[in-house]
Amino acid sequence: MNLTAHHRTCHAFTPGMAERRWGRIPNFGSVNARAARTNLVAYSTAKAGPLGQPRSLARERGACTGCGL
Repeated sequence: MNLTAHHRTCHAFTPGMAERRWGRIPNFGSVNARAARTNLVAYSTAKAGPLGQPRSLARERGACTGCGL
């Protein structure tokens, strides 16, 4: 799963969640987002996005978010 899928899912569901003033979107990341590994630059970069996106979305939309590893 890449960052585009996370982005599209979040932006598709957050308007309805804001209207209901409740909702959750689970995000799952990878330990490779935090641990540098040889020859995995693109993979680690793609997995780091789902860690930062929920935090930014929470500040932007006033939601409670989280990401599991």
